[in-house]
Amino acid sequence: TEADCLDLNVEDGGLLGWVLEGDARVVTHLGETLPLEGDKMLLLSTGLGFTTQVGEATFANCLPEGDWHLAFKYKFFSEELTEYCGSQFQDGLIVEAYSALEQEDAEISTELYSVYVNDVCAPTDGNCGQDECGSKYVGLQPSDVAFDQGGVFHTPWVEVIVPLSEVVNGD
Repeated sequence: TEADCLDLNVEDGGLLGWVLEGDARVVTHLGETLPLEGDKMLLLSTGLGFTTQVGEATFANCLPEGDWHLAFKYKFFSEELTEYCGSQFQDGLIVEAYSALEQEDAEISTELYSVYVNDVCAPTDGNCGQDECGSKYVGLQPSDVAFDQGGVFHTPWVEVIVPLSEVVNGD
């Protein structure tokens, strides 16, 4: 239900509750790519001139036990999407949840979702062997933005919904 949903959007630009590190910022566009809703979106990068540190965005909240899900949409941009597919150069997006341990002053992390260059490039791109690439291929488009080398491609918007029961309920 809507009452059970936490709105983590970045629309206010002030990022209430969010902590940004490295190259993580709120933007109104990236080239011709606009936010799907509202007029702002979160940009996470491995360094687009803002800094050379990988972008991270963290939102801390306590969730009661229940049937929680995390829903988000992303568009994956990279210079490595065609020629470096199957190589050591693997730009990526990792979504993790952290749980505090009550008896120890520590946290454990659970990877909820990840996507890398090899996942979104076409199985026939770069140096991919049989079944090594393309597990999350949804098509690639040449981008209207250039980073440091040019040849940037991107995916269309991809929607992801992941259950949080393992993190919230300890399942």
